[in-house]
Amino acid sequence: MSKAPLRQIFTPIQPLSHQKNIVYQQFAPHFHLQDFIYCYWQLKTTQQFPEGFNYQVVTDGCMDILFNISRPSDSFVMGFTNQSTRFQLPPNFHYIGIRFLPAALPLLFRINAHELTNKDEWLDDVLPHTARFIDENFHAQMPIQLIIGQLDQYFGKLYNQLVKSIDPRLTQALYLIAQNQGAISIEQGIDVGLSSRQLRRLFQQYVGHSPKTFAKVVRFQYLLKLNNNTHLYNSKLFYDLGYHDQAHFIKEFKKLFGTTPTQAFNSLD
Repeated sequence: MSKAPLRQIFTPIQPLSHQKNIVYQQFAPHFHLQDFIYCYWQLKTTQQFPEGFNYQVVTDGCMDILFNISRPSDSFVMGFTNQSTRFQLPPNFHYIGIRFLPAALPLLFRINAHELTNKDEWLDDVLPHTARFIDENFHAQMPIQLIIGQLDQYFGKLYNQLVKSIDPRLTQALYLIAQNQGAISIEQGIDVGLSSRQLRRLFQQYVGHSPKTFAKVVRFQYLLKLNNNTHLYNSKLFYDLGYHDQAHFIKEFKKLFGTTPTQAFNSLD
């Protein structure tokens, strides 16, 4: 997707607080696919939650395909989100997911990312061929490495059939935003030979939202990686990253994570 792969400087994370009886793991895709797929992941219970589990997904700039390995016909696609999302999961669950780097899923499947923004849809309604592949090839007893191997084969074929290449100007814009941790002027800092209107149109089609919103997500993800609430407030890092003041920082963080920075980092300690 770019001369310098985006994944080298943009590593989207989904922090999971230290919750007993929940396992969350990420697995690398085949090297051939790593410019498109950031990771495969699994989220599963090791013990039943009688009242179900309230799962919080933070904004990460990516799009995901996910399915219930115990019932693979239950598969979904989740678009770019500009705010955190909560899902009420059943007492027992075991989900498998594919997290695509920004712009990758719309490129592979030739769909408009904006149509899925802030939505999670049945995969069969959006990508029926992929939904059928998942339903026919996976079952609850499969070991994770076999699951990963099947996914590598499927997405490897799609990758090899890919004819249309992404506009290199969009690739460069994504890279510039990530390289600057989201602290970049969209108007003056992204000079890739496109007007603001053209750039916004490309981001809407392939990423799901505007360059400005994507930059906010990249900035937020950078803060998550610091994983140190005290450092943020003592160093006033939020000023360096373009927040107007502490109130602006807290408001935006809460929208993207679902809680205040203090609550978020305390839950992750």
